[in-house]
Amino acid sequence: MERVSGPTPLKCVLSATKRRWCFEATLSVLAIVSVAACAVTTQPPKVANPIEQIMSVSACQIFADPGRYNHKLVRVTGTVSHGFESFFLSDQACAQFGDAIWLEYGGKQGSGTVFAGEPTSDRKRPSALTVEGISTSIIDNSQFERLDELIHSKRSVTATATIIGRYFSGELERSNITDHPFWDGYGHLYGYSLLVIQQVESVRSK
Repeated sequence: MERVSGPTPLKCVLSATKRRWCFEATLSVLAIVSVAACAVTTQPPKVANPIEQIMSVSACQIFADPGRYNHKLVRVTGTVSHGFESFFLSDQACAQFGDAIWLEYGGKQGSGTVFAGEPTSDRKRPSALTVEGISTSIIDNSQFERLDELIHSKRSVTATATIIGRYFSGELERSNITDHPFWDGYGHLYGYSLLVIQQVESVRSK
């Protein structure tokens, strides 16, 4: 009786040469995949952004082009004035239009200034002051403590200080009286640009 054979297995159909070629090709593919996997796993981690550079500028430079310094970390020296409905930085070298920058502490400690506007000046904040989506901080050193003590020692105080802070230009407006452009959105009656104090390098009362 004749035996009926089933389908011939593929490996039997392939010649010895073809089987060897398939085996070598498979090894090559596995080698490529292994190398690719190593390349992925051995890539160096992303380097964090370098420490932000502090821009040393004068108050007059900021007044001349506020938009240029928007959101920048700046070092600036000027006259700090504090009292009822006032806490701002000015510079006599360019005071012809009464330009001034509203000041407020960064982090969780506020200046306690009494005024109508933003940002909050509450002495204690539940979280760090955040302006336009940017979280701020404060370095509580001896110079900061000196400034804080000074502005609460009298009803009206004037001092010369060098401050590092985050600047917020606000929105560009134009005076109907003098046609002089100004930037506002913060401080008393929202009439100023804003410098959030993050470090006080020096302070001297006048």
